[in-house]
Amino acid sequence: MEFERRRHNHAHMNIAPPVDVVFLVLLFFMLTSHFIQEPAIKIIFTQSKTSKFTTDPESELSIHKMG
Repeated sequence: MEFERRRHNHAHMNIAPPVDVVFLVLLFFMLTSHFIQEPAIKIIFTQSKTSKFTTDPESELSIHKMG
């Protein structure tokens, strides 16, 4: 008595094309992020001609963040 063998159809998905697409999108965003310039405030520092440099700790100004 002969039995029929069952044929197993294994559906394998090839993941190489989606991995390539994800890699290209990641590469695109990494390269283009360097060209984006965020707006900033331009600060012009003035230079004093009459003041003297001091190391007195009582004359120092410190700013602390509240909260």
